[in-house]
Amino acid sequence: MTILAQGLINHDVSKKSRLTNRSFWLHILLIVFTAALLRAGLAIPALSDTELLMRPDSSGYWNPALALANGDGWVSAPGMISPEVVRTIGYPLVLAAVVLLAGKSLFYAALSGIILSASAVIPVALAVRKVFGAKAALLAGWLWALNITAIAVSPLILADSLLGVLAAWQFLLCVYFVQDKKLWYIAGAALLAIVGAFVKPVNLPVVIIGLPVIALAGYESRRKLIWSWLIIAVMVGALLVPYWVRNYRLCGDFDGNSANIYFHNGSAVMAKVTGESSEIWRQKLLDKAAAEFAADPEKYASLTAQNQWKKAQFVQMVKTYPAAAVITHLPNIFNLLPDVPSLLENNRITSSGRGTMAVLRQSGVWAAAQHYLNGRWYLLAGLLPLLIIYAGTLLLALVRLLIWLKNWQWRYLLLFGVLVFYYIWAPGPVISPRYLLPALPMIIFMAVGRKNNKAEKQK
Repeated sequence: MTILAQGLINHDVSKKSRLTNRSFWLHILLIVFTAALLRAGLAIPALSDTELLMRPDSSGYWNPALALANGDGWVSAPGMISPEVVRTIGYPLVLAAVVLLAGKSLFYAALSGIILSASAVIPVALAVRKVFGAKAALLAGWLWALNITAIAVSPLILADSLLGVLAAWQFLLCVYFVQDKKLWYIAGAALLAIVGAFVKPVNLPVVIIGLPVIALAGYESRRKLIWSWLIIAVMVGALLVPYWVRNYRLCGDFDGNSANIYFHNGSAVMAKVTGESSEIWRQKLLDKAAAEFAADPEKYASLTAQNQWKKAQFVQMVKTYPAAAVITHLPNIFNLLPDVPSLLENNRITSSGRGTMAVLRQSGVWAAAQHYLNGRWYLLAGLLPLLIIYAGTLLLALVRLLIWLKNWQWRYLLLFGVLVFYYIWAPGPVISPRYLLPALPMIIFMAVGRKNNKAEKQK
C-alpha cells in the first residue's frame, strides 16, 4: 500500500503541465474546500431542519446504525433482536461511527456526507492526471465539485453518496491498472468494489462480473490475467462470501431488499402493459403481497418464504409480458437527469410525493418538470449555471465515447461498460438521478479528455 500511495501522490506531472506537484495539491485542496462549502451552503435549510435530510429509505440505514452504536449488534433497530438483512452493513457502519464520535444528531451524519462527497475530488482528479495531465485533472476536480447531483445528494441520509465516493477511488485504481498493469491496482480496485457492495448491493455485479472484465482491460500477459482473476476470487471468497452466506440463511438472498424488485420493477412492467400509473400498480402489488402473506401466516412466517414468493411472482410476470419487461428494463436515459428535485427539497422549495415519476414515465421530461414545479420554472434560474455545467459534462463525455469507438480504444471501452453503462442500466425502470453517482467519476474523466492523447492509446 505504501508503494501505491507513493505512486499516486508523487506521480510526475512536469511533462504534462507547468504546474508543480505542490501547486497541483494546493489547487486540489482549494477545490475540495469549495466543494464542501458549496454542498453545505446549498443544504442550509436541511441542516437546520434535519427532517429534510430523510427520504423514504433513510430510516432503513439510520435505525440499524443507532443499534450498532448502541452495542446491540447488526439488528434492525435499537433494542431489537431480529438480525438486519434488508440493508447491507456498509453505510450504517459509517453512520454508527459518526454517532459514536459526534452523537445522534442527523446534522453530523449529513456533515460527514458533505465532507465525503467533497473529498471525491481527489480520486477523480488523480485518475485524470494519470492520463490527461494536471490541468485537465484540476478541471475534472471542478466538474465534480460543481456537479449538481453530487451536491444535492451529499447531505442526505442515503448510501448513494458514499457509494459514489468509493466508486471514484475504485475508478482511479482501475485507470492505474489499465495504464501500468500492476496487480496491486486491481487488488485495490477489487477491495473497493467489495466495500461498495457492502454499501449498496448494486455493486455486487461489478465485483462478480465487472472486475474480471476490468482485468481483461489491463491485459498484458495470460499469466498476469490469471493472477488478476485469482486475486479477485480470493478477495471475494474471503470478504464477501461469508456475509452472503449469513444473509442467504436469513432471507434467501444477498440482502432482504432485492426481492422487492417485484414492487419496484414489476409496477413499471404492469404500467407499460396497462397504461395505468406505475404508482397505482406499485400499491396494487403491495396490497396483493400483504393479502397473500396474511392468508397463510404460517407458510410465510419467514422472510425467506416471502422473498421466494415475490421473486416467483416477478419471474411469472416477465414470462407473461416479456416484451413489456424487456422494454422497461432497457437503459433508462431518465437516470441521466440532474437531481434538481433533491436540491430543491433540501432547501424546502418543493416537496416530493406528488406522482411526478408516473408523469415522467407516461408523458416525458417536460411534462414531469411542469408537474413537479407546478409551472414555477423560475425556480431553476438560480441553478442554471450548474445545469449548464452538468449538460456540458454529459455532452463532452459522449464525444469522448464516440472517439473511443472510432479509434477502437477497447481497454477504455471495457471500463466504460463496467463503470458507466452498467450503473446507467442497473436501476432498470426505477428512475432516480442519484443512481448515476457511481458512474460520474468516469463520465467526468471522459469529458475532460484531450484529443489524440498518447497515454490514452493502449494497444
